Amino acid sequence: MLIRRLAVAAIALALVHPSSAQAPSAPPAAAKQPATAKKPSGKKAAAKPAAAVDSGPCDMGVITATHDLFTVQKIGLTVFNNEFAEMPVNWGLDDLIYARVKAAGGAGVRRITYAKEIFDRFEKPKLFFLREENETLTGVVKQIVASAECRRYLVIQRQTSRVGNTNQDVAGFGILRFGPLITRTFIFAYLDIRLLDGQTFETLRNPNFNVQRVLEGLGEGWTKPPGMHDVDQSLYPVVAADAANNASLRDAIRRLVTERLDRDMPAYFKAEGQ
Repeated sequence: MLIRRLAVAAIALALVHPSSAQAPSAPPAAAKQPATAKKPSGKKAAAKPAAAVDSGPCDMGVITATHDLFTVQKIGLTVFNNEFAEMPVNWGLDDLIYARVKAAGGAGVRRITYAKEIFDRFEKPKLFFLREENETLTGVVKQIVASAECRRYLVIQRQTSRVGNTNQDVAGFGILRFGPLITRTFIFAYLDIRLLDGQTFETLRNPNFNVQRVLEGLGEGWTKPPGMHDVDQSLYPVVAADAANNASLRDAIRRLVTERLDRDMPAYFKAEGQ
């Protein structure tokens, strides 16, 4: 009887504290440690800083000298019907010219900055019949480039062109209303592009001058003055000074400059085996 009572008591204790009859629970999992940062390998990723494009040897130094000038011009039946106005515009034309040369030539292209009065010696020489050395293109470029030490220099200025069979000229960027009988309106962007040797400063051959270009110019002359582009007459400003704030006129001129340089610039680099 005593043995039976002890057995009942033992069963009762087991029911009240079941955990005492089980194996102890596993300790909680340790918190996951953060991944250890990888040590730098010592190799830096290729960077693209703006300054990097102007480092290294200079293949071509670019001198832009259009001075962002724009003309509004009319050529009529007689000299009394002619009109001319020239004004500075804030259209970034010199900046655009450099950007298109840079796009064609890549990292070896540098912009050469200069004081405007230095280039004035070439554009407005004091001597009428005989230029001094510092009034020639070679002399001016030598002063401007100083210690740039580029292999070649590209000088881009406004170019002057005769209008058809008239005795009137246009220069650089502008809009022209022309026609003694039938009036037409044109825009134009004439650029004088000179390539100079970086050591001797002699003028090098224009790689775009060939028979095909000459024939194209002759063919164009049958229908309109070469280099001119027809536009709607409404683009001609009623007041010449309004041209500087005409966004449509600005965009049209910038488009002409871009098309001209994107067509011509690659030859200056292909000719050098680049």
